[in-house]
Amino acid sequence: MTDTISYDSMEAALTAAGKLLQAAEVHGIFSGLLCVHVDIPEEKAVSAVTEALLGEKDKHPLLGSLFLRTRRALEDDQFTFDLLLPEDEAPLSERAQSLAHWCQGFLYGIGLGGEQNWSEQAKEIMRDFQAISHLDPAAEGEEDERAFAELVEYVRVGAQLLFTESAMKREKEKIGGS
Repeated sequence: MTDTISYDSMEAALTAAGKLLQAAEVHGIFSGLLCVHVDIPEEKAVSAVTEALLGEKDKHPLLGSLFLRTRRALEDDQFTFDLLLPEDEAPLSERAQSLAHWCQGFLYGIGLGGEQNWSEQAKEIMRDFQAISHLDPAAEGEEDERAFAELVEYVRVGAQLLFTESAMKREKEKIGGS
């Protein structure tokens, strides 16, 4: 995608605004919320983050951009969705902590979206995300790098599966299916 937002630029914007949330967590919230309500208006999604979590009503322009980018990536049939995490050059401990924050944010976003009738596979993915949200960031080494890369891929694909499941249910409801 050409309209990417880097982890560092989002992190810097949140820090400059005096926020305690990490960029990964905000991206996770938007991703989870979109898995429940793909058609949620940008303004409503950004307000949910700024009011409920950041304690203010003014929205940061980068939040709207991140939300729209996340929606487009989840809807893209070329599977361009990716997690907003620190670059590979960052220490593994930092990336692992950010992945944990992303999963926490994702589950919070699912909760913000309201009750959903998820499949057993989706429930299992969310249980796994819950476990990943408690990831120990103390790992180092090549083997840990591989394990981390596998976790990131699992979370990325898991989020896309949840989004697809929810979208398919919504489509069935629109055409009168059950």
